[in-house]
Amino acid sequence: VASELISDGDILAIGAGTTATQVARSVCLHKGITVLTNAVNVAMELSHRDDLKVIVTGGFLSGDWFALVGPAAIENVGEIFVDKVFMGVDGIHVEHGLTTNYPDQATIHRAMIRQARQKIVVADHRKIGAIGTALICPLDEVDILITDKGVSDDAIAPFVALGIDVHRA
Repeated sequence: VASELISDGDILAIGAGTTATQVARSVCLHKGITVLTNAVNVAMELSHRDDLKVIVTGGFLSGDWFALVGPAAIENVGEIFVDKVFMGVDGIHVEHGLTTNYPDQATIHRAMIRQARQKIVVADHRKIGAIGTALICPLDEVDILITDKGVSDDAIAPFVALGIDVHRA
């Protein structure tokens, strides 16, 4: 589903996380793509592609989930405008917005969202209604939510009511 939202020539930002990594794998269907990421594993996933550019934010390596964070990462993100950002989250809640359990990751994801024309959240059904410990951004900054078919109509109804375009994969 994420791949269908990507056009040839797009400049994308892809955050760290397992769901966002799956988005990176779908980029293979498009040509002339530039990908900005703070995820070492996303950069490695795309490194074999001669037909796209990969920009890594730099910064401090955080934990065992391959995320680059810190002032250098945030500064580098702030220098590039992107067509679309694909953001994985630990929670997406109708009142509390997008959240993560990693404050350093919240900061870099917030910077990516600021630089994007279209903001796309990728979250499986377990993340719907969940609240992490650190705010990424409120829901009014989200354009599209991609989730899985395990989510109920009741769970996504509040997001649709807010004008978020919800896709099930």
